[in-house]
Amino acid sequence: MARRRTPRQMTVLVLLAGLAVAVPGSLAALPAVFEHYGHYQDGHHTGYWVAALASADAEDRRHATSALGLMGADAAEAVPALAAVLADDPDWETRARAALALAQIGPAAREAVPALARALADDDRFVRMNAANALSRLGTDARPAVPALIEALRAERNRTNLGTFPCTIQQVAALALGRASAGTADAVPALMAALEDPRAMGMRRFAARALGEVGPEARPAVPLLRALLADDLAEVREAAEDALRKIEGN
Repeated sequence: MARRRTPRQMTVLVLLAGLAVAVPGSLAALPAVFEHYGHYQDGHHTGYWVAALASADAEDRRHATSALGLMGADAAEAVPALAAVLADDPDWETRARAALALAQIGPAAREAVPALARALADDDRFVRMNAANALSRLGTDARPAVPALIEALRAERNRTNLGTFPCTIQQVAALALGRASAGTADAVPALMAALEDPRAMGMRRFAARALGEVGPEARPAVPLLRALLADDLAEVREAAEDALRKIEGN
């Protein structure tokens, strides 16, 4: 069973910190020491948790994905293994946690974009939500996922917030799509359609924000965005105004 950082490790850190203060010139080595021990979570190094992803026990795999996520950017070396788990693990919760871990790791998770794109079509809605969130954090590094994000944006089953989140899978996918396609017109038609869809009133703010992320290439959407300046909701008006500034450059 995993455990937290051991008292011995903590003692070593305290002693090394004291040594750095007491011995002239040793401060320069301190960041490297903390970097080494900073790659631990629950008392174990990244490599331990990567190996645990192959456990036959689903609970062990779930624990490993969560631990790697908590390590954030320090777990960059785990990205290929997490991508494999996301693609192939039979346990939906493990897949969902793998997608969340990739979101927490941040830019280094760009290698997992193909797996995250496929996960947008996962049967489990939590997996789809976490995959969309991970892609939204990758900006243009997620460009290969644009076709999958367009499909996720259009999917009826993604009009849900899972009863947990402040936004729907569809809304997160819209924002991820805008960021991934920034500087191109690839997603503009899909985002404009989402903006006009009367069945998705809650999409207006997110579609407007996404079009703003696209930038000047979203000029065909300017008339629709201008119409939103008179929307009943202040948050929609603000999103449209911000998008127009980014698109028109003023």
